[in-house]
Amino acid sequence: MKETGGRMRSVLVSVVLLQCLVALAHGPEPDCGMLPCGPGAPRFAQYAVAQQVVKKPAPVDWHSHPRARRFRTALSQAVAGGPNFAGYYTVATWGCGVACLEMAIVDTHTGRVFFPGNMRRNAYHVVTEDRLPAPFQFVADSALLIVAGAPDDGPEKGIFFYVWNGKTLRLRYKEAREWTP
Repeated sequence: MKETGGRMRSVLVSVVLLQCLVALAHGPEPDCGMLPCGPGAPRFAQYAVAQQVVKKPAPVDWHSHPRARRFRTALSQAVAGGPNFAGYYTVATWGCGVACLEMAIVDTHTGRVFFPGNMRRNAYHVVTEDRLPAPFQFVADSALLIVAGAPDDGPEKGIFFYVWNGKTLRLRYKEAREWTP
């Protein structure tokens, strides 16, 4: 009986250690600024995807989107770093003025460039808390993209949680924040 109890304890310890390792591998939960995210806010682990190793990303397909050629340097440099989002995609960002970032998503298998219509730019100048959350937060093994600011320079400001489906970003959740300029 002692041997069975010892095995059970060993299995339990192994399970707990495995859970801790999985939590560490996923990195930190999303940073929503000074206040924690609300209870309904999605987490990276909820939209987990298998991260793929892409030894040599496909060249950027400059014909896949009419805007792609305008951002050759930013797209080429981002893709050279390999996938950083949703398994085998690369998020590329570049400045578009004071406290403004534009972004595109590149498929590292095909080189196809996506400019999500609901995220042409992010005006994060509205984020003036003491601890600035990163304007775009994403990880390589999740399809969740977290945006802090005013997406597409719109009137709403806060933390926005989008999920990438391979072609578009779909808003899943948002938390209004009253940042002051």
